[in-house]
Amino acid sequence: MKKNDRITRRQFLKGLLSGAAGLAAFRFLGPSALATEGEDVVYINDLIHGDDTIEARFLNTPNNAKSDATVLLCHGRDRLQVLLVDGGLANGRCYVVLTQLRSSLMQALGLGDKVKDRNYKLRLTLVATHCHKDHVAELYANIIPSKMMSIESLYVPAASALTQDGTYNNAKNGDMGHRSSLLAAMARYAPDAPVHIMDYGETAEFGLACGSAKIYAPLQDWGVGDALQYVHDVYYPGAGGAKIRDDVPVAVVNANCQWLRVTLGEHSLLFPGDIMKKRDARHDEPMDLMVAAYADELKSDVVKYPHHGISRNQAAVLVYEQLMKEGGTTVLSTAGARDSSGVRLKALGANFVTTEDGSYTFYLSDSGVKYEQV
Repeated sequence: MKKNDRITRRQFLKGLLSGAAGLAAFRFLGPSALATEGEDVVYINDLIHGDDTIEARFLNTPNNAKSDATVLLCHGRDRLQVLLVDGGLANGRCYVVLTQLRSSLMQALGLGDKVKDRNYKLRLTLVATHCHKDHVAELYANIIPSKMMSIESLYVPAASALTQDGTYNNAKNGDMGHRSSLLAAMARYAPDAPVHIMDYGETAEFGLACGSAKIYAPLQDWGVGDALQYVHDVYYPGAGGAKIRDDVPVAVVNANCQWLRVTLGEHSLLFPGDIMKKRDARHDEPMDLMVAAYADELKSDVVKYPHHGISRNQAAVLVYEQLMKEGGTTVLSTAGARDSSGVRLKALGANFVTTEDGSYTFYLSDSGVKYEQV
């Protein structure tokens, strides 16, 4: 989509994530039709019928720009499904958006007097691309424990077998600390919700309230054997012991990201997490191999730029040539991205937006893909 395809609220329905005013575009069942499961529990999502539209909001992060969270609303004809891709830092940013969404839905249902009633829950499907703090801390600190939320399921990549014998700084290994915290929160607050962990090289598809999702597990564990040696040789040649000890576990968890592609009809969004791509001249890095393995299957209208768009990331050519559909858009999500990855994308002629400017909401429907800054 080109820049002049950006929309205003008058040109397209105002989204649920932009406030209660947009709720009139959807059909609601009255309070008399409330469906319950278990004693006095009401799942708000089940009361809303939509028109097969996906609304994806890439959140800005005013108190720490390097934080990833995207809220997808899948407006199905039978219900509204809320899919959360990562959650960001534990700064309350994503949690506040979800609680505001819950309140807006309840107001539109005529249940404004019940907003403080914890038995009225917003159901969430969670996908963690990997277990670094800036992606999952909000999930285990604020969202999963919330009594206003109910977790339907969690998709999380397998833990790396990177040694924990002290060779590397275990505090930097997200698969030890943050992954453990994430799974512990699920066990405590959502014990009945399934946790899906795929083996390396596997893919899995699941239906959404409208459209479908497909997860691509990493092809291999970059924390063992020849793959680990590759990380040492390519990313840290000649580095001192302290840098190796601290940085390798971070690189391994990034390289082991699982990818998510959400599809509605002919349109799609792609989330590759913080997959590693740091050398322009090489074609065998973790991102190169994932792209080669799945080729055109990955091409999408909207692509979350890998690793936020930080300056040391060299993914611009791959994103533009291999991941973006013609006329598509990629989303940068860190302070300074416009002047690093944005410069490379601009030179290629690629359309991009950056959450440095605020949150962006994309709308996928039969009529195409639109977006607006909110």
